[in-house]
Amino acid sequence: MNEDSGLSENLSVLLNTSTQLTHYTLLYETERHRIYSAQLNGRRFILKGLQKNHPQADLLFHLLQREFHLLEQLENPYIVRAWQLVQDSQVGWCIVMEYIDGEPLNTWVTHHPSREERKQVLDEILSVVQYLHSKQIIHGDIKPQNILVCS
Repeated sequence: MNEDSGLSENLSVLLNTSTQLTHYTLLYETERHRIYSAQLNGRRFILKGLQKNHPQADLLFHLLQREFHLLEQLENPYIVRAWQLVQDSQVGWCIVMEYIDGEPLNTWVTHHPSREERKQVLDEILSVVQYLHSKQIIHGDIKPQNILVCS
């Protein structure tokens, strides 16, 4: 058993008990989602929840479930891990994902990375797209804001 599968099992137990996520911070919102960071036992996570009172709430919940089930099948160092789909007391239904300390691609490029750094990031992006396609998955929202570059 690797460390991640142990973490997943521990999160499953913790998120289904009285232990609560703490230190919620709303990071950003879209028309459909609210993205938070939160902590559980001192470890940071990302929560991707649904907009409250959205007119298509049932459809969005179905899409959130689908996204979780796709993400939980993926094992790639460049794809965020999804740990649980839970109904959180503050966020509502959400995907609990690993926290990635990175910078969106559109911000990262403003720091004038070298040609070699840009090539490395592009190679990693292309390897992820190839990996997804090998799993018969087409990412429907590839854009610089959805790509985090880690130092």
